[in-house]
Amino acid sequence: MAAQLILVEASPRQASDGAARTVRLAGGGAAYPYYYAGGHWMAGITGAPTIITSLTFDGTDLGSGGVPQAAEIVWGTTNRADLADLAGLVWADAPITVRIGPEGSLPPIALSGKVLTATVEDGGKLKIAMADPAADLKKPLLTARWGGTGGLDGPADWAGTIKRRIWGRVFNVQGEPLDAVHNIYSFADPLRHLQAITAVRDKGAAGPLTVLAWAGTAEATFAALQAAAVPAGGGIVCPSLACVRWWTQPAGDLTADIEGETEGGYVETAAGIASRLVAAVDGPAFAAGTIASADADRPAPVGWIAADESTTVAAMLDQLLGSVSILWALNAAGQIELRRWAWGASALSVKSHAVTRSASYRPVSSRRLGYRRNEHKMARGSLAAIVLVSDVAFDDGSGLAETLGDIATAASDAASAAATAQAAANLANAGLADIAADNVLTPGEKPQVVLNYNVLVTEQSGIDGQAAAYGITTERMAYDNALTALLSYLSGLTTPYLWSNLTGNTDIVGPTFRGKFADVYSARQILLNAISAKAKVLADNAQADASAAASAAASAGAQAAAALASANAANAAIAEIASDNILAAGEKPQIIVDRYVLEAERSGINAQATIYGIGSEKTAYNNALDALSIYLSSLTSPVPWDYLSGPTTIDGPTFRGKFADCYTTRQALLNAISAKAKALADGAATTATWGGISGGGGRPSGSDVAGTVKSGGGVADGQVNTGAVISNAISAPLQASTSWTIAWSGDLAWHNAASVTVSPAGSSSVFVIIAVVRGTAEQSGFPAVLNLRIDNAGVGVPLIPFDASYGTTITMSALVGGLTGATTFTIQGQATGAGYNNRIFQSQLVIVELKK
Repeated sequence: MAAQLILVEASPRQASDGAARTVRLAGGGAAYPYYYAGGHWMAGITGAPTIITSLTFDGTDLGSGGVPQAAEIVWGTTNRADLADLAGLVWADAPITVRIGPEGSLPPIALSGKVLTATVEDGGKLKIAMADPAADLKKPLLTARWGGTGGLDGPADWAGTIKRRIWGRVFNVQGEPLDAVHNIYSFADPLRHLQAITAVRDKGAAGPLTVLAWAGTAEATFAALQAAAVPAGGGIVCPSLACVRWWTQPAGDLTADIEGETEGGYVETAAGIASRLVAAVDGPAFAAGTIASADADRPAPVGWIAADESTTVAAMLDQLLGSVSILWALNAAGQIELRRWAWGASALSVKSHAVTRSASYRPVSSRRLGYRRNEHKMARGSLAAIVLVSDVAFDDGSGLAETLGDIATAASDAASAAATAQAAANLANAGLADIAADNVLTPGEKPQVVLNYNVLVTEQSGIDGQAAAYGITTERMAYDNALTALLSYLSGLTTPYLWSNLTGNTDIVGPTFRGKFADVYSARQILLNAISAKAKVLADNAQADASAAASAAASAGAQAAAALASANAANAAIAEIASDNILAAGEKPQIIVDRYVLEAERSGINAQATIYGIGSEKTAYNNALDALSIYLSSLTSPVPWDYLSGPTTIDGPTFRGKFADCYTTRQALLNAISAKAKALADGAATTATWGGISGGGGRPSGSDVAGTVKSGGGVADGQVNTGAVISNAISAPLQASTSWTIAWSGDLAWHNAASVTVSPAGSSSVFVIIAVVRGTAEQSGFPAVLNLRIDNAGVGVPLIPFDASYGTTITMSALVGGLTGATTFTIQGQATGAGYNNRIFQSQLVIVELKK
């Protein structure tokens, strides 16, 4: 029988230059020289390698089998030069193979791996310790972390946390809010594609789903998900980002059934998932055919979730494969082999040096195999009732089958009632019928009602003040009584939550709810009509010289009433728009119009206030408009508030409040203007009877006017108004609109758009100039900066830089005086950025003359 031969081949590096050097050592044998594979091997190996390994069982799972955990080889020599030569090499991480077999031919490989350490001991011995061949698998799998910078990098409070990964089929996985504003939930690393998200449930109740396809990049896909329309009662699943967008804020835990990662191809068997876990850390290769063989033995679909930063790949393989009675081991070539746990005839005999019993376990009477593991166990209180109905059973074991007919009837009745309520809502006034149709005031409906309430309460003092000034009592009392009745009614709506508490629903009686509001609106309109009629009577009674004052009073009153109506409508619309803390692209045009109207009318209202000498209300009005402008300029995430390319995040109460402040202060200023105009009309009515005036009676002649007018304008003390003093102070607006195309490339020349020519009524005329420019299309090229100005022969309004991107709007305004003749004002643009080509803009120029 041939003696056993031991051959060791390693490739340590030379310390001088780092070059690998082949070292061949030999031992054993008896009859043949150590000459194999075309080369000589240095004698001196003292014995077979010492190997330490274990077969582990923790009472639940079998371990990984016979994977060597340590091996040591000893080589000795009497030649100190050879020993010094080998000791001077760098052995750490050097590849090494050990062959063991009968001498006479090259033995097969018994071990392979890397050198852990190599040490020299007294007596001329070199000890080589081999590293654990499974060391690459004994490190954590997950290393990727959330950055917390927003978007796909996660919210700030996720910074530094580990990203979850999923393979195969998993069920009821809980999502986390990646983008709470858009109700987007993440279920795994969004940079790793999933095969599918097959079901989504809110508190266990599933909803309809649509699938969003990959858009080419993760960022583009995420933007598409944010902008997509979500089906009511369901969601949009985006497997390529491992995300779901739900139709509203979930009522409870949002969970999903998932088919995991597709990198390397989708797999759902234990062996297939094991191969993906090993590949994730660049671990050893699998032996040829071992995965296919394991798949044939264990073909059932399984799933795996990696969610912590401490579990190693080796531990995951133990648990994953042990659950289907498969072990993994490294063969002599360092490859992973998968085998079934089986007990049969012995395959190999070993000689033990010591045997230790580390633990004793009682016999296992049963084994939990598991089926469709529930990844997120939910308490009964966390489940929607829709999930519990089919599971309910009485103490006698009977279920709810006998009541299903009644349930179906109730569902039909509810659907019919909802349809009837919707029909009534379509006919109701101011949206209140829609809110109250189901006799429940929901959190989503409450912001509009709260806003309506605040507007009614805020405007009461102003309306009552006008009524008192005109001596109107009956209609005022009816109005105040209706408002008091509404407030009293609302204070009693407390079940289960106060009517203004956004935490939950409030029970109401629909007809009563609508009736209380309708009573207020009706009484308010009757009172406003009475105020307007009284002002008209006073104006009609005035003589011709008072006609201008009466006209101003009527105009001011009408303007105040119209402004109040428009404010109510705008506030109601804004409340609905801002109820979800999102300003959607489809909602923005209305807000842009509202903002433009507020700014466009600003100069005219301020001019009226100046004419009537009204100060404090004017200041409050302008402060509110300035505060709105500052707030809107801060709304830039993810796009500015007036960009139509996507939604903008807002704070609903703040958004509504800024607009409401503008409308409230505007109404107060217009009320003050109306009151001042009314006072002038009263004065005119009193002094318009000319009989009995000394000097012959009757109205003054033209020669009397000189004594009537103060120096610098106005009415002299003790004198009467004449038509020569008070006249229409504001001219009809002159305006021009045009759509104009820019085809420049930063030539720095000024190009004309809309133009208006005006002729002043006198040297003291002042012109209010308002210009609006909006980018509407881009045929080619890239956005650049456009400087805008309102030009009057090169002088006038300063330059205004304008980011000329699609959908952007800018408004310019100025007061210009001192004109002596016909003057043309023109909107001009100057492109300063290269690459400008065929940008299309719409511009409008409006000019109003104020005459002194």
